[in-house]
Amino acid sequence: MFNVSHNDFTGLIPPSIGNLSQLESLDMSWNKLTIDIPSTLTNFPFLSSFNLSYNQLEGRILTGSQFHTFKDTSYKGNIGLCGSPWMNTNKDVDLYVFVKVLGSDDNFRRFCIPGLTKVFVKVSTFATES
Repeated sequence: MFNVSHNDFTGLIPPSIGNLSQLESLDMSWNKLTIDIPSTLTNFPFLSSFNLSYNQLEGRILTGSQFHTFKDTSYKGNIGLCGSPWMNTNKDVDLYVFVKVLGSDDNFRRFCIPGLTKVFVKVSTFATES
């Protein structure tokens, strides 16, 4: 069991965590982990419990190994994630929307809308008063 939930950890999930090949339970929920889920997490043949919910993760949800058995609650609260288990289709088409953070020159957030083939987008700019 590896549980580091509710610790306010920030940054990337270290790919070296995949070296813990005998792991049966992994809970890294309720932190501030960012970027993609490393593919080395598929190295756990005995993993039966998995939770990355409520972080700031982006990219595709892992497939392969036993990852198809984990429910969407394992990923809840990560609005930048796309793919299975949320996408109940064989299409590999996801829409990523990049939103610029106001008051920042280069800070963008990526949001995902899985399984779309046609999109009509209306772009608006708005600001709030301080």
